Amino acid sequence: MWLKVVRKANCYLLPEILAKYRLRSDSITPKTLWQRILAHYPLFRVAEKMNPVASTFWVVMNVFGNAYKKLRYVKHYEVK
Repeated sequence: MWLKVVRKANCYLLPEILAKYRLRSDSITPKTLWQRILAHYPLFRVAEKMNPVASTFWVVMNVFGNAYKKLRYVKHYEVK
């Protein structure tokens, strides 16, 4: 769904929260970072109908983009 949304609207680095999620022990979301990264490949390959090279490229871009976003834009809170 989000891939379709970002094609139609300029929705990056917004100041407001558009969605929330919670993690549960029985969640189908992959547990390890590597599993989560690999889970993105079928999104580009199957859902977006991209070729294998383009799918791999966008998975790598997603990894670097998310790392940059977390370092630059995500608020870091002190644990008290």
